[in-house]
Amino acid sequence: MEPLTLLALAAGGLLLASGRKSKTGGASRPRPPECAALEPGGGRLAGVDYLEFVTAGADPGARLPMIISLHGLGYDYKGHIKHLEELQVPARIILPNAPYEKSGATKRTWWPTYSHRALKEASQGLAQFVHLIQQCRPTVGKPLFTGHSMGGYIAIDFATQFPELISYSVPVAGARGKSLWDIEPGVPMHAVHGKKDNSYDNAAAYYYAMSQRGLPVYLTTVEKGAHRIGTSNAEAWRSVLTHLIS
Repeated sequence: MEPLTLLALAAGGLLLASGRKSKTGGASRPRPPECAALEPGGGRLAGVDYLEFVTAGADPGARLPMIISLHGLGYDYKGHIKHLEELQVPARIILPNAPYEKSGATKRTWWPTYSHRALKEASQGLAQFVHLIQQCRPTVGKPLFTGHSMGGYIAIDFATQFPELISYSVPVAGARGKSLWDIEPGVPMHAVHGKKDNSYDNAAAYYYAMSQRGLPVYLTTVEKGAHRIGTSNAEAWRSVLTHLIS
């Protein structure tokens, strides 16, 4: 396997190291009965509220690559719309809503108090949803799983617990406690992290450690990026997603 390559979003655009892409094949699957009650644009499935839209003028009824994206702390499922609707490639975007209120219905959190157990349970709470949504919607291959901040923590963890359900993990401003490094991701991972983010050094150390074990783990470093999804982080994120589903 290739070693980790630290990449930067330069003026010329995103440079990608490996050319590795997610698999996009897959035969059509029977629709589970839970799909019957779903409406276009989102709904509730397996106890998870979600929004749905397609990008690049795609036909909502067409078979499309699926991107499942988790918002961060203090946001809700609308938080990623403005960033992902600018994707220039056809995709189906699925935006789950975190289950707990932080300080009002539009500010959510994936766990009331962080612990390794809470992180694990957050991934487990999404597993049945991820399993079903790709069968309820006409989907090319397995979903790409991404998330920002708290959602990025889950994107890493989900890749260790349920790799059979997804094609790729793309954590943005995510990190992982060192005591959990022995549990390796089971799918390729391409992270995005701003170098001005306080958690950058710890996150980069994790991705490097995984790559040194021969795992397909890569990191795009956004030189001017901080923790929030600002312009440079959003551009790097979309570039990685575009590369993986094109």
